[in-house]
Amino acid sequence: MKIELNELEIVNPNLPSNFDGCRIAQISDLHNMSYGKENERLLALLKNAHADMIVITGDFIDSRNTKPEISLKAAQELVKLAPTFYIPGNHESRVVVEYEYLKQELEQLGVTVLENKSVEIKQGTDFITITGLQDPGFFKIYKKEEEKHYFSERLKEKRAGYQILLVHRPEHFDVYAGKADLVFCGHAHGGQFIFPFFGGLIAPGQGLFPKYYKGVYHKNGTDMVVSRGAGYTVLPLRINNKPEIVVVTLRKGRTA
Repeated sequence: MKIELNELEIVNPNLPSNFDGCRIAQISDLHNMSYGKENERLLALLKNAHADMIVITGDFIDSRNTKPEISLKAAQELVKLAPTFYIPGNHESRVVVEYEYLKQELEQLGVTVLENKSVEIKQGTDFITITGLQDPGFFKIYKKEEEKHYFSERLKEKRAGYQILLVHRPEHFDVYAGKADLVFCGHAHGGQFIFPFFGGLIAPGQGLFPKYYKGVYHKNGTDMVVSRGAGYTVLPLRINNKPEIVVVTLRKGRTA
């Protein structure tokens, strides 16, 4: 299976000047996939992207066929390219023992694992904040209204300064909107099949014809980037929907 790199540009007047031009590569929903020997094709794409940081937005492993060594081997190379930040997704929440091993090994490699916490990234005198949220599945929360409450409780008010949020599920954008400047999500797998004029066919948490399945969405001053994902889980078939790595370039300026 081929994987492609897609470039996006996000413009926001709140971005500190020293982060103008910052490049963020996003990997989501790898699900133990390997592109070439030891993921050499995926890593080559990222190397050529010249990212300033890498964010992994969940489902780095697959609960049905958990092989953490594949993800760990990739992570070992990712941290050599740029500072790397990771949040777990719903698949990690289903295999808690394997996830704890994965988490420990990722941290030893130098990956910053964000479980409902934030870190500041400094560039000269400026800083931005990256917040990562665990999937609600870790707390045995599976109903949509309970999921919304879970996220609302952890995103009460937007902090001062430029805020980036890493969260696996895009379907709760109404909760995230206004609480961060930029959100990175995955989970939707690009709607699995993308049809001209109709969009994605189906996505977990959204059902048929999902509202949020790929690209950039805007609401209440927040941009949300939804990756189509780099792998697959139950159905190993995509139509008009290649696996992807997203690279976002941040720009300071007026929004349209």
